[in-house]
Amino acid sequence: MATTLQLKVLVVDDERMYRYLLQKALEAEDYEVFIAEDGERAIELIQQNNFDIVLTDLAMPNKDGLAVLRAAKKKNDLTVVIIITGYASLDTALAAIHDGVYDYITKPFQLDEIKLTLKNASERINLRRLNEELLAKLEEAYRKIEDLSRNSQQSSVKITDIDKQLALRQQEITDNMRRLRGFHDRVFPFQFESNRAAEDEPKEDEPAYSQIREAIKLWKNGAITEQEFKILKRKILNS
Repeated sequence: MATTLQLKVLVVDDERMYRYLLQKALEAEDYEVFIAEDGERAIELIQQNNFDIVLTDLAMPNKDGLAVLRAAKKKNDLTVVIIITGYASLDTALAAIHDGVYDYITKPFQLDEIKLTLKNASERINLRRLNEELLAKLEEAYRKIEDLSRNSQQSSVKITDIDKQLALRQQEITDNMRRLRGFHDRVFPFQFESNRAAEDEPKEDEPAYSQIREAIKLWKNGAITEQEFKILKRKILNS
């Protein structure tokens, strides 16, 4: 929910009594009220401040209410301008509508009429502020969704990289296990056969023992295969 801020109102009238009545009535309604005694002074204040509402008389010396209306809209098109007039020709009414007047109030007016008009204008301003806040929150939500989407995509890339690294590590482990099994198949049969050779051959048969040792060296050095070693060993033992 938008926070309701104190609205700034500029009251413009060349008649002191009207300025005084409007100032007191609007301050009692919790508006922050500024006063200008003519259109020229009003335009100076408009250039120096950001008013939410401008309540201006139409017929004034130097600068009239239409000039105030145009200056206010030029400074901020969202400023609500209400014109007070003792008379309003069709031409001035059309000009004011063209330049963005919010409402007309005729003199002599009732203060309750002024209060009601400003209350309606205030609700419009607060609804616009609420809409702006909601739009800002919506844009922020979209930004967060985009950030989450980007982070999710980056996380997906990171997860994919991790999966690739794990696959590489798994392949390395598989290759190492294969090499270990190959090493085991080569070493343990060699140890087994060499032990059997040492057990099978009689110690007194030194020539056969030496030949088997030489055959083992050949196998160990890769000069002969395991099958060739076994065949050679049987020949030595049977000779």
